[in-house]
Amino acid sequence: MKKFKVKTKDTSEDFIETNGVWLTFQENKEGYFFARKSNKSELLLGVSGSQKALHFFDNVNSGNILESLSSFKNESEANLYYINIHKKILFSQGEMGFYAVLFKRKEDSALEMNEGNFQAKIEEGDIFIGFSAPLLPSELDKLRVFLFHSKGFSYVLLRNLQKFLSQINVFSLPLFVLEVFPHLAYGFSLSSSLNNINVAIELIKNKMIKLHSPKIWKIETVLQEALTNAVTYGNQLDFSKTLKVSYEIGEKILRIIIKDEGSGFNVKDVSVPVGMEALEKISGRGIYIMKKFSDALFYNQKGNEVILFFKF
Repeated sequence: MKKFKVKTKDTSEDFIETNGVWLTFQENKEGYFFARKSNKSELLLGVSGSQKALHFFDNVNSGNILESLSSFKNESEANLYYINIHKKILFSQGEMGFYAVLFKRKEDSALEMNEGNFQAKIEEGDIFIGFSAPLLPSELDKLRVFLFHSKGFSYVLLRNLQKFLSQINVFSLPLFVLEVFPHLAYGFSLSSSLNNINVAIELIKNKMIKLHSPKIWKIETVLQEALTNAVTYGNQLDFSKTLKVSYEIGEKILRIIIKDEGSGFNVKDVSVPVGMEALEKISGRGIYIMKKFSDALFYNQKGNEVILFFKF
């Protein structure tokens, strides 16, 4: 058996339902904690060095985020960002010195959001990034040029951004990337039956048909493997257990999250059969195929939830 690495992250952080706002977190956040509440028009993002400082998010009303935010605006241990698709970001600076930048594509500019209360308009194409440390003006200018010429989206952009910062000897870690571009969010549940897998795949494909992407066959192959694993190994073919499938489709990227009710597996010990062993074993190649055919793949620490990225 040949072992290979599978990255892990908190998959629940990434998926949101705010129209036109796409949020992706770095899997290695170096002690930072995030929380977010979302509805179709608003997103409230909290960042802190202490998980306890974000407990106030439990009381935020997702139906009216801005109203709930007013009662927490003096929270000193967390930075708060309120994003509204009606074209504005409200920013509240806490005491932890967190650093964020709003890159304005149409204006070819970068707005540093590190001076307390802040309000800015957001437009399609804008990119909002949180960093672990401030950037110098020269570094910020190089980053602006890189971002506005980048073809990456979501986690692919985050990965490329981290490589670029390393190349120009910047050691500030990008913690999250929030992009403003059109996309639609969907979700559904299905019972743990192999007969339901093709139905689920067709449901997602039908939403993507207008994109005419040559990657459709790769996406279908990965979904087949991921859903089969979740139904067979995760839920043990127990029809009373369900799978939750969430996904976002934009013109440039697809993100899919699949969660089962199983006990998970040891994500740090994943291997694929090779040589003669591959001919004898029926299983063991699924995660390897998923990793090869997707642009990024993560599991949660428990191993019962997978997140997949595909760029077009």
